[in-house]
Amino acid sequence: MAFIHAHLGPLLQQDHAKDSLFCDTLLTYLDHSQNLKSAAHALYIHINTLRQRLEKIDTLLGPWRHSSRMLELHVALQIHKLTGAIVDTHQELVTRP
Repeated sequence: MAFIHAHLGPLLQQDHAKDSLFCDTLLTYLDHSQNLKSAAHALYIHINTLRQRLEKIDTLLGPWRHSSRMLELHVALQIHKLTGAIVDTHQELVTRP
């Protein structure tokens, strides 16, 4: 899908090459209204780890923290997730009794 690759290309390449979780990280961060504490909790990582991942995302995507760009990224990430390409890394932990 051209829309996804146009907006997420560098993240997709990094996730594929390095087995990183930048797409999942950014989606979770955006899903939690850019709340660091809430997103870190949902990802089961320390808040500083989230900050480091977001800094790497800054490097990969360039300026993305403007509302229209964040909306484009969020839509692309949601579509990417719906296609089954993003693995919800914390779903198993959340659904355990």
